[in-house]
Amino acid sequence: MNQETAKLLSELAPVGTLFVSAMSAIAGAVWIVITYIRTQRDLAATKLFEARKPFNELQLKLYTETSQVAAKLVSSAYGDEKWNQAIFRFWELYWSELSMVENAWVEKAMVDVGAVVGKIAVSGDKHAHRDELENAIYELAHALRDGLSPEWTQAVK
Repeated sequence: MNQETAKLLSELAPVGTLFVSAMSAIAGAVWIVITYIRTQRDLAATKLFEARKPFNELQLKLYTETSQVAAKLVSSAYGDEKWNQAIFRFWELYWSELSMVENAWVEKAMVDVGAVVGKIAVSGDKHAHRDELENAIYELAHALRDGLSPEWTQAVK
């Protein structure tokens, strides 16, 4: 290396060091901002989940109970005590509590089950509508499963 090149490099060395220091500071600041934004996003998601927790818990409770009541409608003999209790609770859930937390698919499935239950009540013959009742309750079970709030299903995974 000649003398001029060496002199030029020695004069540029402080500028290069300053440039590297500045770039390191900028990279550090960018990292801090990114970390802050991620932390705030995660904090907001946690706050939202906590705020929705009572709703999600009520939804899970009522969906579970609705599924159990529906199972009794399929497994009980028409007109016996279990059937009568299940049908009474089904209509309570249908007209009040479940309406607060159900989504459109669960609502439709409940309407479909209610229509079949109505046919059974008119005919007095559950056996004649057994397949229709089983299919409607099967669809209800799937709607209940799929209708759980996404926040809840993510939290329990």
